[in-house]
Amino acid sequence: MRSLTLQILLAGANLFTGIDARLYARQSASNVTAPAYPPSYCTNNTTSAVPPPSKFGYILFRGFKPLDINGPVSALATLGRSRHIDLSMIAETLEPVTSAPLLPSMNLPNSTSFVTMLPTHTFATAPEDLEVLMIPGGSGSRSPYLNATLTYLQTTKPKLRNLITVCTGSLVASRAGLLDGKYATTNKQGWVGAVATNSHVHWVPQARWVVDGNI
Repeated sequence: MRSLTLQILLAGANLFTGIDARLYARQSASNVTAPAYPPSYCTNNTTSAVPPPSKFGYILFRGFKPLDINGPVSALATLGRSRHIDLSMIAETLEPVTSAPLLPSMNLPNSTSFVTMLPTHTFATAPEDLEVLMIPGGSGSRSPYLNATLTYLQTTKPKLRNLITVCTGSLVASRAGLLDGKYATTNKQGWVGAVATNSHVHWVPQARWVVDGNI
């Protein structure tokens, strides 16, 4: 049986891109020439009597990419119509979090086409029984002000069943040291900068997505 969390991630990709994400990922993975990957690189074929996860969390930080949240959350909303799902939006404070870039130099047209999301929990009040935690990408993944976020990830990761990163969200996980010794990938436009942040990660340039253990 395929991992539920992987199915959710792929469903979100299909919903917003209109393509078969499984086919695209497998085609990319077939060209990878890096060292041998763990068996769960493309699929997770293990069977388990453990019930599927129902408690999900999403990290929010300034400069997040809205699509990276809206895609998976839409998939969870659909899943929630058939069984109970808890979703927590977690940030450093309960103040609204904007997707606007951190610096004016990153918004030269002075656009206002950004969204704001309201956290439901802070890092201090987030549920202790989260099963799946997701990290979006965006320009904010490179922010120098994510120390509290990185600390929360480091303390929370051992309790999780799964950690999912979307796009350059893998950069945040990498900065927290959660990808050390793991196979991972990221958005190709930000590839050079992401890879430079952590040489302990086995970065896979050809892959659209990678599964290594519970990440």
